[in-house]
Amino acid sequence: TLLSEARRDHVQIVLWITPVHPEVAAFLASETSYVARLEETRIFAKKLRTDFSIPVFDFSNPAAFDATDSGWDDGAHIDEENARRVADRVITGLK
Repeated sequence: TLLSEARRDHVQIVLWITPVHPEVAAFLASETSYVARLEETRIFAKKLRTDFSIPVFDFSNPAAFDATDSGWDDGAHIDEENARRVADRVITGLK
């Protein structure tokens, strides 16, 4: 409903898959079903892109936006520098 209403109201939705620090990703991959959940997220995002023409950016791998290893407030939240890098990639990708 949200996506349909946004399209009706000429609001552009942009979706991006958030990253975790590479060390956290490695831990999650070995100890949880993180890899499977990430793949499910990618499949769902692809469907949204197809069905609603939503730009999708997969930043689950921090290399996708040239993240700095030190640019994290913790293992799941990026700092201002890495946030700027994400924003720059999104802006460039939307042009």
